[in-house]
Amino acid sequence: MKKTSILMILSILLAALCANSYAEDLSGQIGSLEQKADRIQSQINLDKQQTDAQVDQQVKAITGSVDSLVNQRVQLDAHIAKLEAQMSDIKKNAQANLSRQMSQYDQDLGNVKQQISSLVAKQTAAKKAAEAPQPAAQQAPAPEAGK
Repeated sequence: MKKTSILMILSILLAALCANSYAEDLSGQIGSLEQKADRIQSQINLDKQQTDAQVDQQVKAITGSVDSLVNQRVQLDAHIAKLEAQMSDIKKNAQANLSRQMSQYDQDLGNVKQQISSLVAKQTAAKKAAEAPQPAAQQAPAPEAGK
């Protein structure tokens, strides 16, 4: 029984040593995997920082472009409004000039019509005077002496 007990103790010790050795081997593997996990996590963090920095840089560039375009749009809108106001002024001035010219033309036309009427009246009076019988003394003028 002593031999069996010793063999049993030795078997238990051997099993314990094997289990301990296996546990140490697993601990080494776990440590190695933990280091690998730390390296992967570090790489993830680094990639995330780089990506965030790139995204921030691109967002700032796009924001700058948008701000510039908005400013240009405001300037263009102001310029368009100024040009539209100038067009309106030009139209008003052209209409006022046209109205003045039309008024002057109407006045000139009235004057010309009056002149025509006056000349027609004179022409009619001259025809009537020519058609009217004139006294004989007035028809033949007397010869002048000395001519």
